[in-house]
Order: sequence, then structure tokens, then C-alpha cells
Amino acid sequence: MRAPLVIGNWKMHGTVAEARALATAIRDGLKRPRGVQVVVCPPFTALAAV
Repeated sequence: MRAPLVIGNWKMHGTVAEARALATAIRDGLKRPRGVQVVVCPPFTALAAV
């Protein structure tokens, strides 16, 4: 059986630094259940930084 995939997509017009901070906060605050894959999709302008 394949693991469920949970994807979070955000559309914000913040700075690259704000996007990096948000991604870090999500990573650090995430309670990872076993058997679930989690993906975060930042805006295009922040892809390289995140």
C-alpha cells in the first residue's frame, strides 16, 4: 500500500526570507505521523531559498 501524501501549497507575496522562515517553522513544528509523506510547495519566487 502506498503512503498517503499531504501537500501544503501557499500563495503569498512575502519576501524570500519570510518564505524561508515559514518553511523552517513548518519543518520544526511538524508532528510526523508514520506512513505519511509531507510536501510543502512554496511560491516560485522562493523555490531556491526554501
